[in-house]
This record gives sequence, structure tokens and C-alpha cells, in this order.
Amino acid sequence: MSFDPTLPTVLTRDRDGQPVQQHAFCAWCEDVHSHSPAAGHRCAHCGRADSPYRRFGYTLAPAGEAASPEAARPPRIFTAGRSSLAHHFGTVAPAMRNAYLRPLLGPGLERRVGRARVVARAGLWWVDPDAFPGEGVAKAGARMRPVLTGADAASLLSTLYGLALGVVAVRILEAATGLKLDAHAKLAIAAEVEASQARQAEGER
Repeated sequence: MSFDPTLPTVLTRDRDGQPVQQHAFCAWCEDVHSHSPAAGHRCAHCGRADSPYRRFGYTLAPAGEAASPEAARPPRIFTAGRSSLAHHFGTVAPAMRNAYLRPLLGPGLERRVGRARVVARAGLWWVDPDAFPGEGVAKAGARMRPVLTGADAASLLSTLYGLALGVVAVRILEAATGLKLDAHAKLAIAAEVEASQARQAEGER
């Protein structure tokens, strides 16, 4: 079985308008990888030893332009300084075997994360991104403020950390069971989880 995962990239240019680099956000490393501007297959710049891309590499697919490499990174308004989902899972793995949400949100299943309020109750979770606006900033009206919702721990973690659901599912599986999956298994499981999510979303339309 062969894998050729594709990462969308954004291009940055120099002052003369010439392409300089393209940048892709890697969900396995939770970091931005920068490469030369030509499209095609690359060896991965992954710093994490458990990233499946270290074995298979990936194909870069230009998807737009960005003002800077940092612009290639997904918004992280919920992370509150936590840089590694895998590290966080390693810390709470024993508790996760009994309850996924409680170790993340505390005994009350509610937590302030930066400006956001994260709540999980009665089998549902929701995130109010602007529940605690900065000093001197008026709180947005209820109808103007988007509220993110879901019904499972994996989608909550995907939202909180800005990672693909498939990557989160692999890390939950490893943390909760103690399994150490190889590169083939990680990519296959992640792809199937995301395909299942897409089928479900299509069925709800």
C-alpha cells in the first residue's frame, strides 16, 4: 500500500514579486513547513519522530498566497499557549481511558481558554469564542458572535487545536490504548476518519 499525502500550500513572494517559498501547515508537527516554490513531492521537514510524513514525504499543492509564513498557520485563539496536542494527551492519557472530556475541561466541564468559554454538558460541547473580550473591548452581541458546537470529544479537540479530525483520532487512539501505530496505519486511519466525516456531512445536507 502506498501513500502520497497532499498538503495545500500558500506562496510568499519577494519585493519584486518573484516566488520565494511555499508554506504548508503540518497537522502532525503542529508547525509550518517551508519549501521552494515549485509544486511536487517533497521530503518532509517534520521535527516529530512519530510523523508519518517522515517516511513517505508529501506532495505540495499550491492553494493561494500569503503575506508571510505565519499566515499559513491556522488561527489558534483557543490554544492558550499549549503548543503540542500529543504532549497534552500524554499527560492526561490515564484519565482519558475513563473520561475524555473531564481531564480537558475540569470537574465542572467548563473552562476559560483565552477569550473563549468552552463547555461540555449532556453529551454536547460548545465554544463561545468571545465570551471574555479584552480590556476595553465591548462584548459582541449574541447574534454576531459565532458559537462552535459538536457532540464528541474528537471534534472538540479538533476545534480547540486547529487540527484535522483524522490526526486527532489517531492521537486519541494511541493515548487511550497505548498502541504505537506505524506510518501506514496512521495515514490510513486518519484518511478513513476524515472520509467518514465527509460522508456524514454530505448525508446531513
